[in-house]
Amino acid sequence: MTAVSETEILLAGRSYMYKLMRLPFLPETAEQCADLLAGENAALMFGIYTGETPPFIRELDAGGMRREYTPLFVGPGKLPAPAWASVYITGQRVLFQQCTLEIRYFYLKHGFIPKGYPHEADDHLTVELDFMSYMAGMTSAAYAEGDGGRVSALITEQAVFLKKYLAWTDAFAADISPGSYPLYSKIACLLTDLLKTDSLMLEEIRSMSGD
Repeated sequence: MTAVSETEILLAGRSYMYKLMRLPFLPETAEQCADLLAGENAALMFGIYTGETPPFIRELDAGGMRREYTPLFVGPGKLPAPAWASVYITGQRVLFQQCTLEIRYFYLKHGFIPKGYPHEADDHLTVELDFMSYMAGMTSAAYAEGDGGRVSALITEQAVFLKKYLAWTDAFAADISPGSYPLYSKIACLLTDLLKTDSLMLEEIRSMSGD
């Protein structure tokens, strides 16, 4: 049996992190993701990123997630924390702005086509996290093929995307009131912490890949 390297573990953990952390923000999986976040695979991922599963994960339940999700992300009324990058990058509650097109170009440059393309805004949080999972998978494949140059190039692109198009999640998390939405406030803050750790992890992987 071939031993799995530390780099391979980190790469696999990255891909899973992005897949998992998009689930609470999707209408079809928000209620069901509590068990996944508290599951064994998630525990392994959290072990890589935070050292342990955050204690609040055990507080999540489908009913609570449902009660918070609808007023936060569906309405009616003004959404407290719209989950689109353009809202925070531009400061305007208008979709399909220039930064949306920039993000779309970033996706297409790497062969990623969102499910709602071209009719839905490409800068929704769940699409951005899906893209990062896709890129993490490509990085893992390049590493398995021994292509250090491609690993380094993909890491550079992901670092740019994190800094330019996902840094808005700090303001997004701040807009989710812990008093009104205690579960999603903690989930959003966890996401921002994971993204910051992932940015550091990218450089660690680059150095470990030997390029």
